[in-house]
Amino acid sequence: MPHTSKRFFEWQHVGEEKIPWYIYSKDNEIFTLAGLYSEWLNRQSGEVISTFTIITTDANELLAEIHNSKKRMPAILTADEERRWIDLSITPPESCSNA
Repeated sequence: MPHTSKRFFEWQHVGEEKIPWYIYSKDNEIFTLAGLYSEWLNRQSGEVISTFTIITTDANELLAEIHNSKKRMPAILTADEERRWIDLSITPPESCSNA
């Protein structure tokens, strides 16, 4: 499940201090983050739980300076990657490749 956004939030660690950064595209355009959505049944309560997570990848050079403790960033999808990400006819290894 892709997630569209205009920005995301990262923390930079400087000594004991944590500095918040809002990350956005140069043109302030909407971009797509790779994500996963799932529902599961809590067998004790019978409640259906909806969950969502953003996929992360190694930080690029710029983000490595900001997210300097774990050096990761959200996986940002191009338009073609977004189409492949949501195409149910493609198996997971195909949708994740750069082909």
